[in-house]
Amino acid sequence: MYKITNGILFHDQLPLFALGQSYYSSFNRKKVPIAPGENRREQMELDLREMVDCGFNLLRTAAAEPVALREDGTVSCYYPWTDEMLDFIHNELDIPALVRLQGYGVNFSGQSDFMMLDQYDNPMPEPPNSTFLPFCLHHPVCRQENGDMTEAAARYFRHNPAVVANLIFNEPHYAWMDPEKNSPFYDFNPHAIQAWRKWMTAKGYCKESEAQKLNPLRRMPLSCSPEEVELFTHWLLFRMESVNQFLGDMGDRAAAGNPAASNTTCQIAWIHRPGSAMLGIEYFTLAERLDFLGITDYLPNAGPARFFSGMTLDAAESAAATFAKHAWLIEYNCRTNMTGNEWIRETVAATTSGIKGIIYYNFRADYPIPGTPEPEQYGLIFSDRRHTEKYETVKQMNALVTRLSHFFVTAEKERGGIAILDSAHARAMGFAAAGCFAPCIINTRHIYADLIQAGYQVDFTRACDLVSNPLKIKALFLPFFDHLSEEEKTQVRAFEAKGGKLISFDWGFYGGYYPSEPPAYSRDFELHRDIFQDAAGVLERLNLLPVYENSSRHLGVRILRANDNSYLTVGLINTDPLEKVISPSPLTLRLPDTGAFVRAELYTLDGVEQLCMTKKADQLIIDLPQLKVGGYLIIQ
Repeated sequence: MYKITNGILFHDQLPLFALGQSYYSSFNRKKVPIAPGENRREQMELDLREMVDCGFNLLRTAAAEPVALREDGTVSCYYPWTDEMLDFIHNELDIPALVRLQGYGVNFSGQSDFMMLDQYDNPMPEPPNSTFLPFCLHHPVCRQENGDMTEAAARYFRHNPAVVANLIFNEPHYAWMDPEKNSPFYDFNPHAIQAWRKWMTAKGYCKESEAQKLNPLRRMPLSCSPEEVELFTHWLLFRMESVNQFLGDMGDRAAAGNPAASNTTCQIAWIHRPGSAMLGIEYFTLAERLDFLGITDYLPNAGPARFFSGMTLDAAESAAATFAKHAWLIEYNCRTNMTGNEWIRETVAATTSGIKGIIYYNFRADYPIPGTPEPEQYGLIFSDRRHTEKYETVKQMNALVTRLSHFFVTAEKERGGIAILDSAHARAMGFAAAGCFAPCIINTRHIYADLIQAGYQVDFTRACDLVSNPLKIKALFLPFFDHLSEEEKTQVRAFEAKGGKLISFDWGFYGGYYPSEPPAYSRDFELHRDIFQDAAGVLERLNLLPVYENSSRHLGVRILRANDNSYLTVGLINTDPLEKVISPSPLTLRLPDTGAFVRAELYTLDGVEQLCMTKKADQLIIDLPQLKVGGYLIIQ
């Protein structure tokens, strides 16, 4: 029997690292894995048997068949093709499934004002290409109908032993607007505008009588007018809260339909991308509302891009850990042209980041029928069942991860007490004031790269979570203080008053770090000598030393510690985009409570190698051999 508990997959009470694949009839009718006329059942059995033979232990599929409303107002669900797949994997393959419940939403009663509207009052095109939430989230009838459908779909699978989790929509976010091209920007449906006015009143931004006269801006603020920037900021925050509240509510409805199944979503990875405030994404609320946090990540772990990918993994893990939960990669890169080395890097990075499950996208590539959006682009095998270049590497890597599963699922990220403030308000206000050049986003990426290169493990936290401080933050980096809300400023000052350390990035003339809240700006060197410290320098002054040290600038290091402190799992990744081999060199780990560790072994696809390890005060010094691509250092 399989079950997901707090984001960890269990089989007969044994915890497993979840290695999944996506395989299903898509809600997009032009995405199919087989040629027209082929035997769908026969091909499905071939594909899923091969999937399990490759070492995958979980299926992501979808309840893609149509649903309908009965005369008595209840929802009728019938998913024969999904049932066939689920019965097959349960009876023949003994693996569980995560089932996506919704496509692009339902409109049973035919509401004419169902869709989101752009700034010109045009409805979102059907089917939408850039968002899986095309309908107005505040339309009362459509919201009710989508909730009824979600609960009914979950109830349909209530007694199916293969179903361990429900997926609440897929990559749910607002459509992207390009400010330079003035492309569509949503949602200006009258129901959404009225809900925003109520939100403005509830938040205390204006009186109810004033709110009824307000209208959201349908363009970027002009000339950085403070009044327009504030109005646009509030509109962006309202949209973000709306989508996350909606997803949480749909999770509650799914839980009512099937209490035994966990609920998650598959949010996009761009929370720290310039312009992310337009998309309405936010990990912390999702982690709090759903049973575990699920995201997409197609970002490479090589070259400068590794910092963007690392931020995404750390932001998701931190958000989940804030609520004592876990995160999964519901979609991870499985491009058909992906190399084996890429696969190794991505997998080592994810498995040692605190993530407890990976579902790659997808097993068999989409058949190139006319109009299909992703022909032959994503898969471990092509649509004609030919193997991709990475195929054998994937089998070997899956076997290694399965062999070491215990060292991932019974451990958590090693935290050094260093965090970057995650502020939805700063992202929104920065975008309102500066568009895609929002300083909060740019500075966050700068700080993260500085800290990783200096040898620190990095967390993300919201200001409101500093009161309970579940991540045990000691030093907090502030990407852009001026764009925090007044409440956030009060919260970070309270954190400092209790002994926490604030470190501000100087976005202006010098580009260094302040060891506190930034003072009034000045070019006077005597007033600003502290900002000539780099990230490591300002932390060393606080006696917060790097967690690891190594001479190679291309060695990526991620550290997990066993819940019972019996081992460390260290992910080692060669991030050199030229893939030059990293020469032998010592790795120094500066960690507490390591006195009992006596053995270090390196696991790669080439085998297992016992390494020389010495101790010095609070340091473990391991002599690393050359590193071709990536591997796991297990210290016991």
